[in-house]
Amino acid sequence: MSMKTEQTAPSAEILAAFGLPSVTPRLLADGRGRSWSVTSAILRPVDDVDEARFAAELYGVLDGDGFRIPRPMRAGDGSFVVDGWSAWHYLPGRHDCQGDWQGMLDASVAFHKALAGTDPPGFLATPRHHWAQADRIAWQEERCGERWNLRDAIERQLELCDPADRRLPKQLVHGDIAGNLLFEEGLAPGVIDFSPFWRPVAYAHAVLAVDAISWMGADANILRMVRAEGVTDSLLRRAVVFRLAAVSASPEHGATDQQAELAACSKVLSLIERPHPLG
Repeated sequence: MSMKTEQTAPSAEILAAFGLPSVTPRLLADGRGRSWSVTSAILRPVDDVDEARFAAELYGVLDGDGFRIPRPMRAGDGSFVVDGWSAWHYLPGRHDCQGDWQGMLDASVAFHKALAGTDPPGFLATPRHHWAQADRIAWQEERCGERWNLRDAIERQLELCDPADRRLPKQLVHGDIAGNLLFEEGLAPGVIDFSPFWRPVAYAHAVLAVDAISWMGADANILRMVRAEGVTDSLLRRAVVFRLAAVSASPEHGATDQQAELAACSKVLSLIERPHPLG
């Protein structure tokens, strides 16, 4: 299946399949520029059908306190994916947490508590895309590319990781939660664009902290917060490797993006390679 580009809007036939009116879709300014608003629905292109179906089935039944999730829409034939598109009910909110790092972490904790006990989908056993490849590299289940620009940086961090991490209990986690939270006054944070992995919960929080420091303006205080949830320096290093490996393996990014990611992640490494902030 070909990947839908940011310029490709869902057709009138796709809208009709999900019971939506034939209006002009509006491109949303989300992280990848690939989501479209149609009345009270959000349509997104699907790169992995099995993953999209699983996410829709999960979000159709998942419930818990401390977070919100969008509910999936079914097409007239009951399917969640139509010709490479999925549809979701609109969930209000903005991506900017306005510096409420504890609120961001609390949402992640609540969401993963609700996920506990969910069985892993079978497709996680087979690497499917560059995100899955990066995850396996971060957990030393696969070697990074021989000619990757960031190979030395990746291997240097992996040498410092604790092998005991691999014995931590695992469960279904959202592997990209920091950039997929929506904040709305008076409401619990929304959790969108589920990215499934089977890893320790503390690792998901580590990725959140790395992203928040690297790209969202968080400072050392967030490290104190995530350490209270079991995040270690080793897990933070694995989270850094995940980001470096993902940008290296991505077909959409080149050397400039890779160096930008390395510079951003260096902010995290500079904090964990000195005494812990705030003691």
